[in-house]
Amino acid sequence: MAYHMTAKVVSRAKGDSMVAKAAYNSRTSIMEERTGEVKDYSRHKDKPLASFVFVNAPELRDPGTLWNFYDAQETRKNAQIGFSFIAAQPHELTDEQRGFIVKDFMREQFLRKGVASQADIHSPDRQGDDRNYHVHILASLRKVSKDGLGEKVFTWDDREKNLAQWREKWAERTARELEKAGFKQEAERWRYGHLPQEQQRQKALERGDLEWAERKEADATKHLGPTASDMERKGKRSDRGNLNRAVREVNGLKREMQAADRAIRAEQEKLANPPRIPEDARERGAAMADALSRGRKAANKARNPLERDGYRLWERAPFRQRQRGTYDAAAAYEKYLREHVWGEREREQGGLER
Repeated sequence: MAYHMTAKVVSRAKGDSMVAKAAYNSRTSIMEERTGEVKDYSRHKDKPLASFVFVNAPELRDPGTLWNFYDAQETRKNAQIGFSFIAAQPHELTDEQRGFIVKDFMREQFLRKGVASQADIHSPDRQGDDRNYHVHILASLRKVSKDGLGEKVFTWDDREKNLAQWREKWAERTARELEKAGFKQEAERWRYGHLPQEQQRQKALERGDLEWAERKEADATKHLGPTASDMERKGKRSDRGNLNRAVREVNGLKREMQAADRAIRAEQEKLANPPRIPEDARERGAAMADALSRGRKAANKARNPLERDGYRLWERAPFRQRQRGTYDAAAAYEKYLREHVWGEREREQGGLER
């Protein structure tokens, strides 16, 4: 599974609750003492593969105890009370190895700073991508001890800097585990997963990973979230699910066009070296015709999903630009045939007549 990490602030002003998120992530039932409500997600069948709680107080190492204690100390109605993360994990690793990554990350980024955190590792959905191992992490903003809450460690003003650090550290720690397990190519891809798409593409080109470089040219899908995921599992289509399906379709078409472009470029390079015999010319001409045919088919197929999808109209221009390149290649191909295939046949026929 490719690198992915998102983080959101848990805010009471938005109706968020650390207790509710803890219950959902762990698929358990927890009474929220502040409101008297029971947050019950125990009927969900996708139980965590592993769960961890890190806090500098042994008596608080139960999710319900920890987050109710935290809620009781943080009394402001509009308080920003924590961070909620979702991060992808490699499907190539074992459950134990994925656990090592999560525990090391939580100790380094949260526990050493006095911050409380909870992590729940989940396996892929039965009806989804079978590589989608991921972890849900909750972290407090303040230091937590048995005596109460301390100073704020993570502030709103520093959120971008903190997120950049967490994303980089997650990439580094996962890459080390992959490398140790012998997955060197996957490790390199994860190591730079926190960078923007274009920078990842450049890194891939530098190390000769052309397949990954092409994939980084594609558009990213959107995380579904619990509501949309639940709808999709039940066979109902969601807006985000529809968007992701359209993105995947367009990305597939882009890959087809890239493959056709490579074939066309390879044949164009051969044009600079005319064949010595007619058979070679005809063989090259057939290969060029096949590449052009595939390129045109991919370009024509690409129009329909783009025109159906109103929020991606801006993508039409690049496809038209690609088509112009195809037509240029077609003209070069016709010239090639005239000079090296048809012309040769005419010379042969003329020789026979004489």
